[in-house]
Amino acid sequence: MPSKRRLIHKGIVFTVEAADVPGLYRFRFQIGDQMVEGKTKTNLKGMAIQRAKVTVDRWLRKRREDSSASRPRDAVANSRSAPLGVDRLR
Repeated sequence: MPSKRRLIHKGIVFTVEAADVPGLYRFRFQIGDQMVEGKTKTNLKGMAIQRAKVTVDRWLRKRREDSSASRPRDAVANSRSAPLGVDRLR
């Protein structure tokens, strides 16, 4: 019987489950309304969890880049904080 682990990484709940085939793990998580599933080949449960976390990071980065690309250029420039000692109004 496959063992399933429910974990949280950067606010995203994900599961890592041992597949019926030895050395194969499946993972699943949801970002927004999109369900992401994947698999990784490893004999170590900890390595499977780490690879799932890397995939979550990749999806979060992609989502952040997609949302910033859709914002107007001026909005992106104005959202950045000014360095210390620099007045934004000048």
